[in-house]
Amino acid sequence: MQKLIRELEDFGLTEKEAQVYLSVLQLGAGGVKEISKDARVNRATTYLSLESLMARGLVSSIERDGKKEFAAESPERFLTVINLQKEELNTKEKYFYEILPQLLAFYNESGQKPEIRYLVGLEGLRTIQLEYERLRGPVIQIIPHDALRAVLPDMAFLNEHRKEVARLQEDIRAIILTDDKNSDPGIPNEPNFCFLPAKDFPNITSEIIVKRDYIFIMSYKTDIIGIIIKSKSIADTLRLVFELAWKSAKRIEEKNNQSVQ
Repeated sequence: MQKLIRELEDFGLTEKEAQVYLSVLQLGAGGVKEISKDARVNRATTYLSLESLMARGLVSSIERDGKKEFAAESPERFLTVINLQKEELNTKEKYFYEILPQLLAFYNESGQKPEIRYLVGLEGLRTIQLEYERLRGPVIQIIPHDALRAVLPDMAFLNEHRKEVARLQEDIRAIILTDDKNSDPGIPNEPNFCFLPAKDFPNITSEIIVKRDYIFIMSYKTDIIGIIIKSKSIADTLRLVFELAWKSAKRIEEKNNQSVQ
């Protein structure tokens, strides 16, 4: 019984509420006095617990022979409680992302820490594109192309950005993960673009771009989530990591091309 009480506490009930709820489940229905005695909780606390359980939809009150009794709803009602908790967490998460830039501003006041910005959705992706276009310098990137297409079926959204990138004529090297490199005419088939099968790397669903002292990360796993980091040390480290990945990727690409021939 104690183990079950602790597990109910994990779902948001207090210890007393869990005791009262289990008593009502076992009794089927009963008055405050009867439930209090069975749960071994004083009557005042039992009444408050019942009020809380009714507010959650786990217990209902009924009139029987002029006497108020309480009956338990199906334990499946806990799914409703869990869904409400999810909604509450989602609301808190959304609000936290709204205030996060302000918190980071305080955190980065010393100027010694990386500057970090979080963005979401198509608007966030467009913000990253504009920031990318503003900078000048060589670019390295890893693009999970098929994951991008899954969350952005209309690739026309990228056309304006691609035109600007082409106009800049910058030195770009990219490792592109796709199972069909001919499916998107916007991807140039050049030596500085290395193509690997997406099916061989199913867990890579985030794009990484390093340009100057900036790192752009876009997650395409479900929705679009973007992060912009400004840090010379992190950018330099990722460049070294990319060089290792580039050498391995070129070997894999060459081997795959030979097997096709």
